[in-house]
Amino acid sequence: MAETALELFQRAEQLNSDGEVAAARDLLAQSSEMGHLPATYTLAVSEAAGLGGPLDKETAERRFSEIAMTYPQARMPQCVARASGWSGDEDWAGAIALLIGYAKSGDPAALIDVALLCLLRKYENCERDAQALLASALAKNEIFAAALLMRLHATWDERFVLPNEMLKALERTQYLPIGQIERIAKSKTKQPTPPGPQPDLANLETILASSPETWISTPGQDLAPEISAQTWSDAVHPCVCDFVAAYSVPMLTQAEVRDPDSGAPTLHPVRKALNARIASYHQTLAIHALERLMTAGAGLPWRNGERLTVLFYKTGDRYGVHADYFSDGLEEDPYHIEQSGERVATTLLSLHAAERGGATNFPHLEKAWSGTTGDILMFRNVQENGSPNPLSVHEGQVVEAGWKTLASLWIRERDYWG
Repeated sequence: MAETALELFQRAEQLNSDGEVAAARDLLAQSSEMGHLPATYTLAVSEAAGLGGPLDKETAERRFSEIAMTYPQARMPQCVARASGWSGDEDWAGAIALLIGYAKSGDPAALIDVALLCLLRKYENCERDAQALLASALAKNEIFAAALLMRLHATWDERFVLPNEMLKALERTQYLPIGQIERIAKSKTKQPTPPGPQPDLANLETILASSPETWISTPGQDLAPEISAQTWSDAVHPCVCDFVAAYSVPMLTQAEVRDPDSGAPTLHPVRKALNARIASYHQTLAIHALERLMTAGAGLPWRNGERLTVLFYKTGDRYGVHADYFSDGLEEDPYHIEQSGERVATTLLSLHAAERGGATNFPHLEKAWSGTTGDILMFRNVQENGSPNPLSVHEGQVVEAGWKTLASLWIRERDYWG
């Protein structure tokens, strides 16, 4: 008897788990042709990642678009693909229109992402608009919206505490900052401001249509001119920081590099932390916008940025003295170096600061940065002539108490998206 679409999909999932990605991709294609939506989604991810076959982002975007109306998981990669031009020209405004459309339909994930984009955009009343959108998502039992509302009210010095069962649900998802947010919320006494009416989504579409590269309008503060290091305080809203940290949890793994001889992955020799590299097909539009914003801080095209990487350090973890440029050839395979060139700049966003320790230290400059939630640090790894700048060597000092989470973006000299 011929296998059903579900059976083909299940066998493909097992093959993917076993590392047999080419065979898995073939089965996914068969299951997709039979109308199995999860298979179509997973096949599109394989095509977008180049797993088990050629990289084919154009086909991946088409598949995401074909199933997005009936398979909500495909909506975010569809929006990111539209924004970044997988199958044509970049279309940020078109991606926003797509996302707003899904928010109008009541999609809770879209409501949350529009709220986060409002907070990234930082216009007048952005927090009140975000509150109303998050309240709508919470009404659909979206627990991330609950945690974000608790953080938002805490920034207003208001007491907004979730029921115990919802807090436990967030703990089960390992929502990283939830313990801290709960403690802050319970320390407040002021009654929470009720949410206002749902914002005019058509107006939000206009507000959010400008490219995120323009959303940081204030100049940075000089930290170390020798490496063009600058800092921005409160550049990113705490709610966005919380979301990125929590969103990355299922992707966290031990930091690895490629062995220069065998090409096989091996544990990172100096980074004692977990990391999560958020691939474009796993991003939300707000995370994609954050990449663009962080690249703009370095004054470089957003397409030169690698994928956003979240670094998680527990007490005792550190990142030893290292350079972000490729002097030793350990970090990247030759194909990407030839295609995209050197890592010319680094941008760091503090998602959660350690209670003690954990500073980013530049030993040759006797300068250090201990960013609090929402602060950004940018520095150049190369000199004006393009050669590596040894003064940019830095370390993540040991976390002595608490935990630390950073979002890191390495930026190349040429297009990394390809």
